[in-house]
Amino acid sequence: MPGVKRIPYGIADYRRMKLDNMYYVDKTRFIPLIEAAPYYLFLIRPRRFGKSLWLSLLQHYYDINAQDEFEALFGDTWIGANPTPDRNSYLVMTFNFAAVSPDLNEVRQSFEANGETVIRDFLARYERYFSPQEQGQIMDFPTVADRLRELFAQTTRKGLRIYLLIDEYDNFANTILTTA
Repeated sequence: MPGVKRIPYGIADYRRMKLDNMYYVDKTRFIPLIEAAPYYLFLIRPRRFGKSLWLSLLQHYYDINAQDEFEALFGDTWIGANPTPDRNSYLVMTFNFAAVSPDLNEVRQSFEANGETVIRDFLARYERYFSPQEQGQIMDFPTVADRLRELFAQTTRKGLRIYLLIDEYDNFANTILTTA
């Protein structure tokens, strides 16, 4: 049946849901409330409660690279009719710690590898803001923490803003705490 929306069971990709015409309950009216909150927002909800989907929505709403898709992704939502000044004005960095191994013998290396992947992906998506020399300076640092410090310093000097999203922040930590 054409036009019938599918139910997106297990899908946490907002863009895919909207472009594939899947059912979505519009919660975008909460975006201005998030913007009015302190700089650090911590969302804690039970599993399967839509946290990852919400982060995906925020990623697409704030990402400067997604400006051309705003109407397609948000045109029929509350925020589409009431966009905030921060719409599509950030470089978005998303960490998903579900990819970090909870094995005590692997967690440090896995955390570093995951962080390196995120930073490389970030620099590739926003390469127009970072020269090859600047990208090399960032990646020359030995640890993810050092690379992030340099990346944040460079974005600050350029007057750019980063929207940092962290999903599954407790995934490997909870496993370590309950099994170690």
